[in-house]
Amino acid sequence: MNRRTGKTEQVIKQQKQRNPKEKKKKEEEEEEEEAGRPQLFPNKKIK
Repeated sequence: MNRRTGKTEQVIKQQKQRNPKEKKKKEEEEEEEEAGRPQLFPNKKIK
């Protein structure tokens, strides 16, 4: 158990594994908002 959070080591590892994907999704959503319109090809970089 982690004293500060009160969570087990396994729970902490699971959350760390999930976080990178969530961060990527948030970044993509922010980029779409900056562009002012949804991107049809999000993987394709606009030159």
